[in-house]
Amino acid sequence: MRYLFGFFLLLFTVHSIALSARPPVAGRAWIRLKANVPFTTAIETLGLPGNARLSHAMLLPEQCMRFNSRTRQIEPASAGKNYSVSATTVDSLEQLLLRTIVVDFDSTMSVAAFCAQVRKRCTEVEYCYPVFENRKSFVPNDPKYGQQGYLQTIQAEQAWDINRGDTSVVIAISDDAIRRTHEDLASNVAVNKAEIPGNNIDDDNNGYVDDYAGVNLFATQEHSAGDNTFVPQDSHGTCVASIACAVQGNQKGYAGVAGLCRFIPIKASYAGNGEDYIDAGYESLIYAALRGARIVNCSWGNSDQGYNPLEQTVVNYVISRGTCIIAAAGNTNDANTPTSVFYPAAYSGVLGVGETTAQSRLTDASTLGSHCRIVAPGDGINTASYKGDDSYTDTDGTGTFAGTSSATPIVSGVAGLVLSEFPDLSPLQLAEHLHVTGDDVTGQNPSWSLFIPRQVNAKNALSRDPMQSPGIVVLSSELRNSAGKVIQNDVVGDTVHVRFRLHNYLGAASNCQLSLVLADPLGTNAVYIPDQSQNIAQLARNADTTTADFDLIIMQYSAEHVFLRLNMHATGEGGAEYSDFALVEFTPTKDYVDLSDGNALVSVGDYGWMGSNQFTFATRKGNGFSTRNLGNMLYRGGVICSSDENFGRTGLGSDAMQANDFTYISRTEPYPYVLTYTDQNSQQGNPMGIELQNSFRWLPGSLLRCDVTIRNTGLNTLHHFALGYYCDWDITTEGTNSFVRRYNEIEAQNLASAAELEFHQTVRTACASLAISSDTDAVAQAAGMGQKFVSGNFSVDSMFAALHEGTSIQYSGPDDMSTLVGMMFTTPFEPGQERHASFVFGIGGSIDSLTTAFNTALDDVPSDAQPPADMVISPQPADQTLQIRLLRPAQSCQVYSLRGECVLSWHPEPNDVWIRRDVHTLPDGCYVLRVTAGDHYSQQLVRIIH
Repeated sequence: MRYLFGFFLLLFTVHSIALSARPPVAGRAWIRLKANVPFTTAIETLGLPGNARLSHAMLLPEQCMRFNSRTRQIEPASAGKNYSVSATTVDSLEQLLLRTIVVDFDSTMSVAAFCAQVRKRCTEVEYCYPVFENRKSFVPNDPKYGQQGYLQTIQAEQAWDINRGDTSVVIAISDDAIRRTHEDLASNVAVNKAEIPGNNIDDDNNGYVDDYAGVNLFATQEHSAGDNTFVPQDSHGTCVASIACAVQGNQKGYAGVAGLCRFIPIKASYAGNGEDYIDAGYESLIYAALRGARIVNCSWGNSDQGYNPLEQTVVNYVISRGTCIIAAAGNTNDANTPTSVFYPAAYSGVLGVGETTAQSRLTDASTLGSHCRIVAPGDGINTASYKGDDSYTDTDGTGTFAGTSSATPIVSGVAGLVLSEFPDLSPLQLAEHLHVTGDDVTGQNPSWSLFIPRQVNAKNALSRDPMQSPGIVVLSSELRNSAGKVIQNDVVGDTVHVRFRLHNYLGAASNCQLSLVLADPLGTNAVYIPDQSQNIAQLARNADTTTADFDLIIMQYSAEHVFLRLNMHATGEGGAEYSDFALVEFTPTKDYVDLSDGNALVSVGDYGWMGSNQFTFATRKGNGFSTRNLGNMLYRGGVICSSDENFGRTGLGSDAMQANDFTYISRTEPYPYVLTYTDQNSQQGNPMGIELQNSFRWLPGSLLRCDVTIRNTGLNTLHHFALGYYCDWDITTEGTNSFVRRYNEIEAQNLASAAELEFHQTVRTACASLAISSDTDAVAQAAGMGQKFVSGNFSVDSMFAALHEGTSIQYSGPDDMSTLVGMMFTTPFEPGQERHASFVFGIGGSIDSLTTAFNTALDDVPSDAQPPADMVISPQPADQTLQIRLLRPAQSCQVYSLRGECVLSWHPEPNDVWIRRDVHTLPDGCYVLRVTAGDHYSQQLVRIIH
């Protein structure tokens, strides 16, 4: 049996190269197991689709403090007086990485399908994300000779008069391949003295064999030595290493910015995978931290993906071990994407680097934004060449090196000089010191004056005491409405208030003046910020504070990202002047919210979906329905409506709002969260003309209640209008293990009410949905559906059947089950009229506990209806005879078709509570049975099949 963790080598799969937008790696995915799943659990027991098998773990037990006494003794990369590593922090991050793995699966299965099925079915998996290869961030130029003018731009020579670097400071170069034997690099390689080269043994027990003069993360696959970091066709890494760490004063080649520091060559690309991509970038970060590198240079990344919490965990772990991550901000700038997010530069704690020319002007390709916090000259740089041990780019015809790939090692080199001078700085302090000591280059870049950060200046960074100046960053932001309540979304026309939580990483600040302006790269003008400022009298070293509120006026509905620019001016220790800004990404009107009572959390979309929306990997929305103890149980859900005239409207939707049948009208926060949307503007055919007002609030037991008011705002009468909530609950690892049934135990006795329960025969967790209405023409609907019934994203016929056949659709399972509960209204729904229904959703650790929670919450649902003449109908479906048991005598009985035609009518005998009626003449189908008692009536759907 193969286990998730153990002694194994890193194995990677060969993937084809596409030079356009990079898709996820075929047949590969990140997975993190839940905390209660032992890391020794066999991968075969997880129920992963696609014949999934382990590729590698992100961290091995022998690399962790908890499992390896030798590791416990390893000093973190920095342990000076201003920086102390918390063993608890490192251990907690190690535990996350111990249950994070990369799996390979059959390439015939799409990555999207694999991740969707894992999220939906595998209850032992906490996260599943695609793996993206990272593009190297260079722009090739025509061959020409160049000088190292950038060294003058950053004042490197003046900095070297202060400190030329120290051999104790190690910079890791994570890249494609590095010719470490080059004459201008070889003597600066940081060897691993605990490893014996060439003996094919992991001597230092760090999980890597023969990583003596660097590491090749693909050594096994390439059948090469563990520290063979060079392949003839890959040039990028050699250039990057040369810029940062080429030997100084050897009368050969060029001078590296940190030419007396040492570097670790890390080969993070597979030799057969083309020249443009990094295949094991995040694995290389972990290796850099384990080797004790103070800095890791990442001249790579991508903008094809979204935020990945598993990658952020790797970043957090590396920083906790004392390693500063410096990464390219990307070469993705164009007319429509000048501030495209680029990872890993955009992850919290990473210093993202943009590119300027030697004249300090932003290059055409360099990306800006909140993830770009420093710039450096990177255009037209000559370096050591990969073509030979004595070859250079100005003589071998390969051309100069450019892009944020070349700007990044300049900053990494300056960081090496800074740590040689100020060894006690933490990774985050180092990043802030580099940032605040840079040169203001807004004058050279007037078009980007609101976005461009400072340009690195080596002299300033070495000559200024790090604690002389503050280093203030924005940790988080918070929106509030006019009543002072915390909200997630904004309403057009309203004034909302934003406050920021700040942290000062460096010296104390006094008289800190703050102001807020809008930085809108695309000119959407969706937000207006009035002139306003505030003052913070004191902010000590390593201290937090929260600002007062700034006002924002939302001018128009927009899901486009803009930036809030917080300007900061203060006086540092010793009277030094401090001026800086922070960019905070902001969406004027985000199109979903997360509702939480502190234990449970559910996402609700502006246009009718609940749980999580259909997604692409870069834009996936929503967090399901989860509780702290049980995790997420709702894959996706949402509103479905139908009528005789217009068979289907759905809020299940997809990524873009225009792909849904409903469009947003308004919302209010906080609770009750009232969301209103309509199908009047539907692009999916003729609209019904309905408006849905949904009021959400939490009930005891972490049940979510939604009261819906339906308005016919159109011009047409709707017949047999029905409204329901679809829920694709997922309890078990495999959908075939799930069951559904009518959940009679929680249904209201004196109202139209129906409920569905999804459960498992051995797993105790259960999920339920309840529908209730006090409208006298409401007939409750409940359907428990198997996978085939809802295949193809729910056909029109299936939607109509689920909303118009009462409670007759009840698959027995086991299958990949889903449920729908709702109401059908039997009287014509005229323009201007309203209908009403309430829904309650919940998950529990057992059916009994869920039943108790629902029955307690039933006291909180509508109860203003008059008691109807309730009945029990059998059999269902009926064949020749319909048997009706009345709970009290009735005056009349009618059977209606779903078109509203009365097909059968009679008057029962007085005091007769048992009725038998011959229905053999009625065609097969669904009918509405109405029983009238006095001024009130009750009705239920009946199904007749001969």
